[in-house]
Amino acid sequence: MKRIAAALLLIGAITLTVTTGASADLANDSLGPACSEILSGAPIYNHQPEENGPIIDNVTATVSYAAPTCKNVHYVLVISYVSNQGQVKVKVQSLKGDESTTLILGVPVYTLSFRINNVVADGPVCAATYTASAGQVYDRSPDNVACVPIPTDGSGGGGSGTF
Repeated sequence: MKRIAAALLLIGAITLTVTTGASADLANDSLGPACSEILSGAPIYNHQPEENGPIIDNVTATVSYAAPTCKNVHYVLVISYVSNQGQVKVKVQSLKGDESTTLILGVPVYTLSFRINNVVADGPVCAATYTASAGQVYDRSPDNVACVPIPTDGSGGGGSGTF
């Protein structure tokens, strides 16, 4: 797992150079079990300057999977950004699957919610998500680019993207 985390951090640092648009995750491209298949996701950069109220600087993401999440699979959100001090920052949150199912209008939905706090970016935040187990990355999103850029709007409120 340490090698996967190191690789993800490196990939996250490289993502800052990507400026092209992203596409959604390709269907049936996971190298692992159905629970590792990423279907879609929506990362949001929540930013509110101090002059507009309490400071809010975090990235949240809800990611959907093809089946209930597995307990032996790690579900990872990686964000990268340039801080106000000009430093490249990479933050990672890894969750273990919990095999849960949510029903929305009677339809089963398999999601996990991520939250990474203290993201003070000087420009866009870049986000990617992965599933991995036993030293192998099963699926990643977005597929065709390193990350999804999440813009800031300059007045607070942040921005959002799509995996």
